[in-house]
Amino acid sequence: MNKWQKIWLIVVISFSLIHILRDVLQDFGVNNFLTTILASPGPPKVAFPLYWTIFNTYLIAGLGILFSVICLKRDSFGKLGLSTVAVAIISLFLWVFYYFVL
Repeated sequence: MNKWQKIWLIVVISFSLIHILRDVLQDFGVNNFLTTILASPGPPKVAFPLYWTIFNTYLIAGLGILFSVICLKRDSFGKLGLSTVAVAIISLFLWVFYYFVL
């Protein structure tokens, strides 16, 4: 595994853990810098906000952590590592659409 691949997987794990922590704090109504940064203002913009939150945050971040840990344990980037890159790109586009378009 290349050095950049290991760094990428560590970044995915770190970002996913912070993102899950942020969303758990938001779900409990805690307001601080972590919970308000890059949060979309106003009411939820989708018809089923609970479903969107579960799918968008907990499932995707959980799989990112799981895939990254598996790749690091195997010391092989492979298809799981590539899937973390694809999910990050897709998530970025979805967030931009959600934040700026909806």
